[in-house]
Amino acid sequence: MPSAIDHPTLPVPEALAAEQFAMVLRRMADDLTYGIDPSRFFGAGTDYAQSRLYQRGDAVRSIDWRVTARSGKVHVKDFDSTKRSGVVLVVDTSASMAVSSGPLSKHDVAMWIAGTLAMVGLKRRSPVSVFAGGSRAALPPIPSLSRGKVWAQIDALRQPAEGERGGEGTVIIEKLKRIEATLHNVSSVCVISDLHEDGVAHQLKRLAQRHDVTAIQLQDPIEARPIRAGLMMARGAEHDDGEIITGAFACAPAEGELATLPAAGVRHAVISTAFGGREVMPGLRKLFNARSAARGAR
Repeated sequence: MPSAIDHPTLPVPEALAAEQFAMVLRRMADDLTYGIDPSRFFGAGTDYAQSRLYQRGDAVRSIDWRVTARSGKVHVKDFDSTKRSGVVLVVDTSASMAVSSGPLSKHDVAMWIAGTLAMVGLKRRSPVSVFAGGSRAALPPIPSLSRGKVWAQIDALRQPAEGERGGEGTVIIEKLKRIEATLHNVSSVCVISDLHEDGVAHQLKRLAQRHDVTAIQLQDPIEARPIRAGLMMARGAEHDDGEIITGAFACAPAEGELATLPAAGVRHAVISTAFGGREVMPGLRKLFNARSAARGAR
């Protein structure tokens, strides 16, 4: 499998013209699905339903040879029509996503991932919706097959929240509760966030009781290790209050609850923003290859 260094760096999304941004997204979606069935990313594909007696006009390729040999009469396989479950992408647009120690912020990487997955969904003819998981006013849109509508949703989120006091707050849990209340059909829900909000793991597990849920946790390189410092004054990106903490605590990720996600049926992957976004494509491939393997095991 290609390493992260084999992939090109990604530009800042908001620095590109709309046409350039769309062109890169299409190329990333094609790269992600090259040589494979896009159904491994979203939806359940075509499922076997039953075998029945052959009727004039049935295709020879649909003959169920095993049942035919056992019964002595020609049977053919029936399949359910292809299931196109909706794809709901929740992008964390809070101020903590705009903080960065490198060329790309977590918000930048989130937009590349959300845009790529949206293109993959549309490529498979699955209805898609993309909306903000921050405190900006946004109701979950109805999944749509319209490229124009989906593109407008993506483009509206390209501008990150201000990475300073008073910036956009994190309300992922609130948005997931809205999805739970309004999304009646079984769908694929993907949350792209740094997952800093307390209690988000519980809500993800609750949503996974009905829907197909993936949590992509974005991590700035500085969050992967503690700061080598003693006592220090720190202020969060989303609130005014400062507090004195130790350097070991400052960037330690809260992995306890998140580690329980896979056991509850939630796919969880950590993708770093390091190396100019070079880890995005390998991270997505690894995540969805694992998804395909798990489905094959069932």
